Amino acid sequence: MRWWTKSLKTEVEKLKEREDMLLGFHNILGKSKKMLSLFHVIEEVAGHNTNILIQGESGTGKELIARAIHRQSNRNTKRFVDVNCAAIPGTMWRSSTENSRRRSPDSRRMRSAF
Repeated sequence: MRWWTKSLKTEVEKLKEREDMLLGFHNILGKSKKMLSLFHVIEEVAGHNTNILIQGESGTGKELIARAIHRQSNRNTKRFVDVNCAAIPGTMWRSSTENSRRRSPDSRRMRSAF
């Protein structure tokens, strides 16, 4: 490896660290105990190969959390698709979530963990 390649890699790593400091954890700002706990949960959940439902009031950052989980996961090179569940009829939503629970080996463990 040439000296300038090594130097460029070091510079890129420094810039990424600086960006993380300025933008927070995957563009989510916060240093309180609750936010640090949430960041830990994001890292934990991202390690599982399963579907995740994020619930909360409008404007609370559900999509930011979903994107952070995606970026942290081993699927981060694939496309991210966010779904507005409020736009899906209730009967369709229930049948699709029941089917995914039956297929997912981690679903029982994940429900009991959180």
